[in-house]
Amino acid sequence: TETKLSFILPEQGEVRMDIYNLKGQKVQSLLQASMPKGLNSASWDGKDDNNRLLASGVYFCRLTSGNMSRTAKLLLIR
Repeated sequence: TETKLSFILPEQGEVRMDIYNLKGQKVQSLLQASMPKGLNSASWDGKDDNNRLLASGVYFCRLTSGNMSRTAKLLLIR
């Protein structure tokens, strides 16, 4: 099962999206690419960078583009 994470960019630019656990450790680098202005998305399958399933719990998704950074809380339920 995958979760679609959608976001709107005010202008085209480099985007980075990472998933962190409650300890603040990065567990997955979802996206690092140039994205167009407007609605975009990335998918997360609940796995870490080593393709291992993560435990149920709270995670944070951090989106960075230019001088803008946003963080969203995610709840992973298995």
